Parts: sequence; C-alpha cells; structure tokens
Amino acid sequence: MGLAAALVLAACGPVPGAGTSNFSTLSAGGSLQMLNPRDGWTYSNHLVARTSDGARTFNVVTPPGVGGDSQIADPFFLDASHAWVWVIRWNQSVLASATLDRTMDGGATWKSVPSQTAVQGGMTFIDPQHGWMITGRQVGDHTAIENTLWRTSDGGQIWSQQFQTTHRISIQPNVQAGDCDWLGQIAWTSETHGVAGVDCPFDARPTVEVTDDGGSTWTAVSLPGLPPRPGVVLFESVGDFESAPT
Repeated sequence: MGLAAALVLAACGPVPGAGTSNFSTLSAGGSLQMLNPRDGWTYSNHLVARTSDGARTFNVVTPPGVGGDSQIADPFFLDASHAWVWVIRWNQSVLASATLDRTMDGGATWKSVPSQTAVQGGMTFIDPQHGWMITGRQVGDHTAIENTLWRTSDGGQIWSQQFQTTHRISIQPNVQAGDCDWLGQIAWTSETHGVAGVDCPFDARPTVEVTDDGGSTWTAVSLPGLPPRPGVVLFESVGDFESAPT
C-alpha cells in the first residue's frame, strides 16, 4: 500500500494510545505494508514504524543512527517481529557505506551486519533464517547490467553468491539490441523452489525462469503467447511474481 492509501488512513485522525498517531507517522512514511488486518509496517528514508492495531496507531522503531546522510533503503518485513532494512550513507551523492540492520522483536532492538556485497539490494525472506537478495551494477561502459543473486541461511549475517547473469541494455535508436532480463523480483515458495518473471525486448515469447536448488541453477519455461491481433504490436513480458500463502 503506497502513500496515497496511507494518507487516506491518516485522514481518520489521531487515536489515543501509546503509539504515534496515524497522521504524524503515516504522513512521514512513504509506504505502508500490512501483513494482516492488525499488524503492519511503514517506512521512509528516515523512519521505520510498526502498528499492531490495524493502522490506528504506530510505534516509531527506526534503527539507531538513521538520519541526515544515513537513510533507510530496500526493507523487507516478514511478520510483526522480523524485519530487515538497509541503512545506507551517502557522501556527496556517492554511496559510502551500507549496513544491514535486522530486528527479531518488532523493532525494539536492531542488530547491524556490515555489507558483504559492496552494494545493498532487494531482499526476500521465507522465514527468519532463509532469504535471498539481488544486487545489480552497470558494466561494459554502461551498456549492460550484471545482476547477482545472494542467499543466506542465518537471517542475513552471512550471504553466499548463488548465481550471476549479465544482460545488454537496449540502446535506441538501433544502437544495441537488449537481452532478456529475468533476475528481478523472485517468488520463493520454499528453500529450494523459486520462480522469476522474464522481461524480453520486442516480440520474444513470454517466459519464466524456475529453480529447484535454491537459485544455483535455473531453467527457462515458455508460456503460451497472446493471440495475434490485426494492427496491434504486442510487447510481451512476465513481471514480478509474488507467492501467496496457502
């Protein structure tokens, strides 16, 4: 749920209680993620807050040291107790440091882990111990993107590289054709099984990549294409996946 929805909730006004009011916290937050009808988190560059009463009130639980040049980036909220956030520090628009902060008690305390990957990335966890992270960087004089998939089995303290792929960027007009880009957001249903959507240029067949070994190897699976329509050019790709509880 984004800022617009957050501001709608904020219009309900402050609610008495131990937490911060809807208005002050939701107005400062840039995103609201509800895990169930009662528990949720909101965050922005300099704020992390948690609700346990359906967004009526929020408790600010921002990790220590956040503020000024140190900002929150790429958080992941597993449940009401477990969350991971990157605390990144900028030096004149250059990333100076990245530290992964983890909480196991709803933000009451945070533990910091220095980054092993040189750059922060988007994280996904399926339980308090097992998670994945994707990092990316430009290579080849900014003509290609190198994406790396990392995996942790101890809650984010140690990350091991699982897979790496490089794809060319489309450069128009007619300078360079792009490659398929598939190592984006991945939906994980277990410690071994994951599915990633594939974004290919122009008229490539829609495809997903599937792993059954935790991300070390991947297999392309083609999907049925859309039927042709006269006078219509179709650009088919498979976007981000999300796993739903069963």
